[in-house]
Amino acid sequence: MIVKNPALLKAYRAKPCEICGSTTAVSGHHIITKGSNGGHLDIEENLIALCFHHHRAIHDIDTVVFCELFPVVNGIFINKGFFQCELTGKWKKAKE
Repeated sequence: MIVKNPALLKAYRAKPCEICGSTTAVSGHHIITKGSNGGHLDIEENLIALCFHHHRAIHDIDTVVFCELFPVVNGIFINKGFFQCELTGKWKKAKE
């Protein structure tokens, strides 16, 4: 899903990729997508800045596998209030 909030869209295009630091073709990736229980809100806590290469990769492979390949993502997700379900390995938003 595309970030539709104009302010967040602009902010994430100006950020470096959280994986490689590239500033080319960066966009916000939704941690919890529309297809995952409607958690598709365009809010800071639900986005991670990824360059085109890493954004394509997270969509092409399972998020769990992506997090195994790039462990730094685990810390980013945790800092944003998510946890990894022990049974499924999927990322979920911690209850507030």
